[in-house]
Parts: sequence; C-alpha cells; structure tokens
Amino acid sequence: MYEVYETGNCLSPVNEGSFCCCGMDDPLANTLLDSVFDSMTKVEEAARLGIFVTSIIKERTDGVGGPTDCTIHNKGEGMSSAYTRVKVEEIEKRFPHTDLYQAILEYWASKNADVRGNISRSTWKL
Repeated sequence: MYEVYETGNCLSPVNEGSFCCCGMDDPLANTLLDSVFDSMTKVEEAARLGIFVTSIIKERTDGVGGPTDCTIHNKGEGMSSAYTRVKVEEIEKRFPHTDLYQAILEYWASKNADVRGNISRSTWKL
C-alpha cells in the first residue's frame, strides 16, 4: 500500500493513515482496504492486509497474477526488509478467500431473511 507523494507523480509508503492502490481493479482493492485499514494499523498487519487484498485481486481480476512481493519499512529503522516468497505464501494461505466470501454471504442472508426465507446455512453456496 502506498500513498501519492505530495510534491509530484510519485508514490511513497503509507503515512498518517491514508493509502492508495495502483493498477487493475483498484475500486475493489480500495473498498477492501478501507473497511479494515486505519491510522493505527501496524506495519506487520498492513503488510498482511496488503497481501490478502492482492491475493483477492489476483483471483478476481483478469490479467492479474503471479507471485506477490512485499517489502516493509518501520519508521526509525535504516533499512527496508523484503518478505520471503515462503512468508508471503504462508500469509496467503492463512487468509483463505472462502472465509471472506462466507462472511459476506452470511451478512447478506441475515439482512434479507424477509425475501430469502428461513434457509439453512448448509444450503448456501459460495
């Protein structure tokens, strides 16, 4: 996650709780990020969130794919550090998309019981 650099057409790391997405299907990415990210999000959590959202975009957007790279930098530390491919893949596996889709489906069904009827959760399909 990056923010637009104030003095030009550049990107810089997130600062002061704002972010920007670049690339394909950024409205979906921004919606997902905006629902979770806030100015108190720590670097490690923001990295996980970025990897999770990127994995959803790779799954749901034509032409987006391949391995995800992640580099983090903590204020006051001299160097940035890159996550290994193994660490990124572990994070992707830790947050399966089906859990998110199931939560959305359950939310939707709970708000539409008057038109859906009393449907058993076991019959819901993702």
